[in-house]
Amino acid sequence: RDKSGVLTPGCLAAAQEMLSLGRAVAEAGGGVLQLSSDFSTYDDVPYHQMDEEKKRAYADGELRWMEELIATHGPKVALSFGIPSADADKWSQWAKKAEKESRGHVKLQVSARPQSVHMCLASGVHPFMLSAAFREHFMEASGDLQLLLAKMAVPEVRKAILADMENYEQSLTSEGEGPMGHSYRTAEGVIIPEWLVNGHGAYPWSPTYEPMPESSVDELAAGRGQARLAVCYDLLLDVKGLHAGVLWRPLFGYAGNGEPVRLALETEHILPGFDDAGAHCSILTDATAPTYMV
Repeated sequence: RDKSGVLTPGCLAAAQEMLSLGRAVAEAGGGVLQLSSDFSTYDDVPYHQMDEEKKRAYADGELRWMEELIATHGPKVALSFGIPSADADKWSQWAKKAEKESRGHVKLQVSARPQSVHMCLASGVHPFMLSAAFREHFMEASGDLQLLLAKMAVPEVRKAILADMENYEQSLTSEGEGPMGHSYRTAEGVIIPEWLVNGHGAYPWSPTYEPMPESSVDELAAGRGQARLAVCYDLLLDVKGLHAGVLWRPLFGYAGNGEPVRLALETEHILPGFDDAGAHCSILTDATAPTYMV
């Protein structure tokens, strides 16, 4: 979905359309048909309002046209799509069965590193951009980061911004769970993830993709007896700290370490991939995955 919650083109593509695309690839000499499916979106319905029976029927339908595609066009058209690393064994078994019953090829992809977001006061993405009080001081600073830091260090300003955020979160409507976790809908109809509202699941930046659990914003807040946003606020201001005032927020079911990815990549039919290093603009997707794998 886009930022207003509208489904992006292709989300509701019918099986016949996908089979036609596969046929076109075969007739053009062959190649790889790559797709991204959540195996859930049967219609323009929020995740938390979806009918479980319809979701299962939709997922079964997705698998049927994929199986028909590789059975019909054999080695000319290979099929590839991304899967969650935690479900690697289940999908590997399906791919093995699908290949055995046809002449086709199926390759599954998992991200070698978690897609993520880097948040800092110099970037356009962090929770406090949602605060009217913050935006006022941001505009007054006119791009001067040091001036913005000085303004935000004033206790009265800190209190006003945090109060703003608390009121803002209370004004939101829950959209339930989705691929990126829990999300909210604003009064204007914009869908925003929970982590952007309250910092859930964020970590102070570090050179590793497996930071210690106790370093997370959630654990720091619990240990200090503070709200998560209060911890986020202080971390963003601490530009001289080891994390350089940057928060790292991994996406898509990050388990706290890379073990699920390692296990997935040791599974048949699975390759490192599903990272496009730029198409998502503000989402960090590493282009260094190949050398990282070595």
